[in-house]
Amino acid sequence: MSHPLDSPDHRTPVAQAPDAMAPDDEREMLSRVVPALAGTRPFRVISADGDRVHVDRDLPFMCSWRREVAMPPSLARRVAASSAIHLLWSRRDQAEREPERIVDAIAAWMMRRYRGFLLVEVKDLLAGPDADPESPRLPSFHFEVEATGLAPETDVLTTLRKALERKEIDYRRPTVKVARHADSAVTLQDLDDIDPRIARITIGLPAVHRSPDGLKQYPGLFHQMEAAVIDAVLRAAMAFGRSIGDFGSMHHRALGRRAFVQAARTVDRQLTEISGSYDFLLDLTPINSAEALEEFRRSGCVAPPRFRYRPLAVAPDELKRGLYSINIDRIEDPTLEDLFREKQLEMDHQLTMLQCRGTRQFKDASRLLYGGVDDGLLAVARSVVAATRERIAGEEPASESETVDCHQVRDAALRTIADYQATCPEFTPSVLLRDDLPPGLMVSGPRLLISRQTRMAARRLPALLQHEIGVHLVTYFNGDAQGLRIFRAGLAGYERTQEGLAVFAEFATGGTGAQRLLLIAARVLAVRAMLDGASFIETWRMLKRDTGMEDDVAFGVALRVHRSGGLSKDAIYLQGLQQVLQHVAGGDELEPFWYGKIAAHHFDVLQELRARGMLREPRVRPAFLALPEGVRFIAAAGSGLAVRDLIGPPGGGA
Repeated sequence: MSHPLDSPDHRTPVAQAPDAMAPDDEREMLSRVVPALAGTRPFRVISADGDRVHVDRDLPFMCSWRREVAMPPSLARRVAASSAIHLLWSRRDQAEREPERIVDAIAAWMMRRYRGFLLVEVKDLLAGPDADPESPRLPSFHFEVEATGLAPETDVLTTLRKALERKEIDYRRPTVKVARHADSAVTLQDLDDIDPRIARITIGLPAVHRSPDGLKQYPGLFHQMEAAVIDAVLRAAMAFGRSIGDFGSMHHRALGRRAFVQAARTVDRQLTEISGSYDFLLDLTPINSAEALEEFRRSGCVAPPRFRYRPLAVAPDELKRGLYSINIDRIEDPTLEDLFREKQLEMDHQLTMLQCRGTRQFKDASRLLYGGVDDGLLAVARSVVAATRERIAGEEPASESETVDCHQVRDAALRTIADYQATCPEFTPSVLLRDDLPPGLMVSGPRLLISRQTRMAARRLPALLQHEIGVHLVTYFNGDAQGLRIFRAGLAGYERTQEGLAVFAEFATGGTGAQRLLLIAARVLAVRAMLDGASFIETWRMLKRDTGMEDDVAFGVALRVHRSGGLSKDAIYLQGLQQVLQHVAGGDELEPFWYGKIAAHHFDVLQELRARGMLREPRVRPAFLALPEGVRFIAAAGSGLAVRDLIGPPGGGA
């Protein structure tokens, strides 16, 4: 199904906006802006004293902001600078009219294409008389809006007023006063004598994000105000566009910036360079799993195994210093800033876990990153275990002739990759056999790693390859094609959704049934036990007792959960599967998840970036989507499937 945020031109190649063209030696920016308007987009012109014109693409509206002397960090500047077309300016004397002429030039150019033009001026209001630093009462939360060329009852002003009024910030909703410029005793407008054909809105922003004395700023409130006002301005701009016969049903967020400013690419590069300097899961995974299993057997399964790990190739504290030296504020795009700040915090948690590896603090750090196991998830896991044990008891175990080893897995993986390359030559992952991994497969960046200890049922292999290649590697290479590397490295919290999609792909491929579901549910039981204080031996015994697992299988699950001091990651497979099933049952499509490594809570953000033309279409899609059994499974999931429904009929797979 299509999404309302889709834009007719969302396939437009992602452009890069210059962070700064060479500053003018004089204040005559107009002489550079006029020829630039006839040239390519995007462009930016900057004066020697910091005035700026930015044009992302042709649109029938722009924002402006006037720099005041000795003003604290300006909310109005941030709002204006986020606009696809904006002017940031100052005036050295009242006789100077260059800012007005720049606005006239931009409007005249845009009105060649559009039947009107809207100027939105944004300015910071001073704290009101009720802003007493000694008073426990909060200062008033009041927007002032002044309009020229628009009647107060027009859809444009009504849309703006309603958008501002419904924003709850610091547990309060604002009031909005809308007046015509001609009726205002004291005008908010800073630009004089511009083309009378230009419709104008001036928005005065209340100072609720600053302390009453104006000396402090509250970052959280500042960010909430910024996001709220930007959204309201875009809604008003969309209403204006529709009033002049443009835009149709396009979503208002499609009017946001389309080009990545160099500052965004710089932050993206800095973050991904740090995240790429360590291999998080490999650093947490034992390198002696086979020896530890033998040692455990020799002890009669009563002595906890001793795990060894790779030496850390990085100093986490040094990486943290670099992480927080990255200036995300320079991006001037709240949506992208949120994505980068989320990733920054996630990387902070990962580095804390690396610092705490092998200590008692590791478990708490793990809970901070991955969360715990609540009673609802635990109940689902127990229900699945109970429903699968009887089913599995009547199934014949796979014989030796029905299994494959690591070499056969590698050969099958290479064939699968070749199939993808037939339609996407850029799909170029490597496949490596490793001696230092527990049995199984894992993806690390563009690499598929296969443990030499791997041995599995042949009927499970196609589904497992769809898990690792069809989801993890496909989203890596699709993310790599986006304008920002963070879509390749993974947005914050992406793992839960990724693992849910990967397990969903297994069931859509076939060859997966009760045994696999039992394993996923057992991991949840093991994580809960570990977080509740169970030792390795206690977790292993619980798995044997409550799930009926064989000794070695229970050892593998306990190893994954207790590695490095207690890793709660394995609960996300069942959580993610539930999440994806609910997503599909709700009528939502899977397509947005193939753009890169994203979390479910990024769905709306992703759709916004698509509408703004900032993302490229996925160049390769999982093969299971086109399989007959995959089509049937997705249709069934759309009708509503619970996790227990995936157990399947007797003999339905391992």
